[in-house]
Amino acid sequence: MVALVLDELVDYVPLGVPPSAISGDTLWWNFDSIAPYGYEQINLYLQMPDASHTGDTLHFKAFTWLDEPDGSFTFSESYSYWTVVLCSYDPNDKLVDRTSIPYDYDPLENELVYTIRFQNTGNDTATIVRLRDTLGAGLNWASLRLLGSSHPYEVSLNEQTGLLQFTFNNIHLPDSTTNARESQGFVQFAIQLQPGLLPGTIVSNRAGIYFDANPAVLTNTVQTLVSMPLAFHSPTGAQAILVAPNPTGGVCTLRFLQLAGKAGSLQLFNAQGQFLQSFAIPEGSSEFTLDLDKWPAGLYWLYWAQPGQGRMVSKLLKL
Repeated sequence: MVALVLDELVDYVPLGVPPSAISGDTLWWNFDSIAPYGYEQINLYLQMPDASHTGDTLHFKAFTWLDEPDGSFTFSESYSYWTVVLCSYDPNDKLVDRTSIPYDYDPLENELVYTIRFQNTGNDTATIVRLRDTLGAGLNWASLRLLGSSHPYEVSLNEQTGLLQFTFNNIHLPDSTTNARESQGFVQFAIQLQPGLLPGTIVSNRAGIYFDANPAVLTNTVQTLVSMPLAFHSPTGAQAILVAPNPTGGVCTLRFLQLAGKAGSLQLFNAQGQFLQSFAIPEGSSEFTLDLDKWPAGLYWLYWAQPGQGRMVSKLLKL
């Protein structure tokens, strides 16, 4: 069961996956058929506050409970999210369709769609408009797909630097005081994330818009977060990772019982599900020495991810 407490400045819009129940500012969802290590994604639509709240901070809280065999519920995890209200009056901006993706995302199914919008707010017609967007290392440049635009353009991608440029030659874009509707334009493209980005990774992007020979008009920066798991579950059946000693005073040895000899990534999370560190496990390894001296005493989760295989979890207690 999942509960989401909305900030008082936003209103729920009844689209997407409907809540099982609504109580005041709290939305509830019940999921009773999630497979081991599976997840459910909720696309939530909210009415945001108006421009008078620009700069205000919104606070959202989420809680999860596990359904026990006897019908009771056990509290699992809580999560808080803060964000600042942004409201741009500048018609030159950047949009992304996803501000977060699941931590175990599939790049093919979680493509990002970017839109760059521009408007000539000068006092004369613009003959050439250039959009320059440097794609970050978290994006798979080879997966770029061009989706649409308001005007014909030429496009180029520098495969060494990731600079993506759209050039609108002879666009003859009137200024907004002469023709507000025709003074606007846009371009839209889709691109995949690189596989295997760690939970907590933020992929940022913005563009520069050039009208004729004028200096760049920089758009806002858009961000997509690789989400943290809200809860972890210990694997059933045979253990994936044997930890000894456990509890440990700081240094312990990990033995990969099911996946010995296979390359993968071992990730360390604290009890709140916050990512702490990642370790590359080379092919041929059956053991790994983990040093927790720099981390405080408490419960930790070890998260094993292997390309093309499932994800397995073990827990570790540091005294």
